[in-house]
Amino acid sequence: MCKAPQVGIPLAEEMRPSSLDAYFGQPQLTGDNSLLTQLLNQKKFPSLLLYGPPGCGKTTLARILLGNLNLPFYEISAVTSSVKELRSLGESAREKLKSESVITTLFVDEIHRFSRSQQDVLLPFVEEGSFCLIGATTQNPSFEINAPLLSRLLVLTLKPHDEASLYKIYQRAIDENRLKITLGDDALQALIHQSDGDARWFLNQLEILSERNPHTHLDLSAIEQNIGKKLPWHDKDRDQHYDLISVLHKSVRASDVQASLYWLGRLIHAGEEKRFLFRRLIRMATEDIGLAEPQVLNHCVNAWQAYEFLGSPEGDLLLYQCAVLLATAPKSNSIYTAEKAITQKIEKTGMVPVPLAFRNPVTKHMKEAGYGKDYIYDHDQAYHISTQYCLPDTMIGQKFYSPGNLGFEKDIQKRMEFVEKIKGRSS
Repeated sequence: MCKAPQVGIPLAEEMRPSSLDAYFGQPQLTGDNSLLTQLLNQKKFPSLLLYGPPGCGKTTLARILLGNLNLPFYEISAVTSSVKELRSLGESAREKLKSESVITTLFVDEIHRFSRSQQDVLLPFVEEGSFCLIGATTQNPSFEINAPLLSRLLVLTLKPHDEASLYKIYQRAIDENRLKITLGDDALQALIHQSDGDARWFLNQLEILSERNPHTHLDLSAIEQNIGKKLPWHDKDRDQHYDLISVLHKSVRASDVQASLYWLGRLIHAGEEKRFLFRRLIRMATEDIGLAEPQVLNHCVNAWQAYEFLGSPEGDLLLYQCAVLLATAPKSNSIYTAEKAITQKIEKTGMVPVPLAFRNPVTKHMKEAGYGKDYIYDHDQAYHISTQYCLPDTMIGQKFYSPGNLGFEKDIQKRMEFVEKIKGRSS
């Protein structure tokens, strides 16, 4: 017999687990020897930032951690909280730490919604240990969280749910009699694939299907009718999905027009999201063509915008148009390899300070400290090019980018040689 749902509470909220044993997904964080498990066993946590896409389990994991710490805690949303409220919570936590030697835990959902000033309010309370902060965000912390606050947080990256964890979630809903329906294997597989790793969306769809079709076993066609769109179908392990994307990318890289069109068509007919396909094509434009033909990127972005205006099926032609242009364009992976080289360099050397000459002396103290000293204003020089190098002294002469010998990069190579000649160095 199906359990009567609590009035007004979505199935996704009802099924939110309260312990790691019932938490599905994120094995890299919740496994027996994982850092998170070790911290739980120690009952002591640093301030954390949970970063991942919607529906991957950030809020659930945060609440499990809060329950295990056995500390006083507050849970707030960055959407509705004010600076005044944050300061009040911080002062209360500070007083509790002084009077009772007890740390207060603060969970902030959607912490990226906080303004810079709101984040600044949190900083002293986190720094002094009044708060153990647990934040959750869908946005890149490097861009959305103040550097001083981010440096005090342990960032844990969560991934979208895989098929196995979504299947377990469905099975748990069945075992606990929370659904009035059952799904055939093909129907369940299609719904899992369509969810794109978002457990909240997945459970919401199950709840809708259950309410519309009580005491029914649903196959794929029945689900298509209820959800209102044709669901894509791929093999159970989703190998076909990834294999098709892989062969499309490699066909474009190989300048094989016919294969690029065929594999793109296979993806479209399999029901892949068109926006996903445009994102992949744009990735190819940057990774495999780059500056050999920079206008290709503009064309792909414009085609995406035109698709948003046209929709399917008319707009599908824009995908094919992009595929032909990408496959026939001159190729270069120089930007891709440059990005890899830069990343490796930063990881090896850390955050090397900006040379004093290139720092803005906005105060008298900064000027006295040497900020801006010996800086050369390039527009005052011949050809608007000075002889100064802007890399840190320890990296002068480092080459991250080497242009290819096709397309527009031939012109870039000539320009770089000209600049190097003026600067007094041979390329």
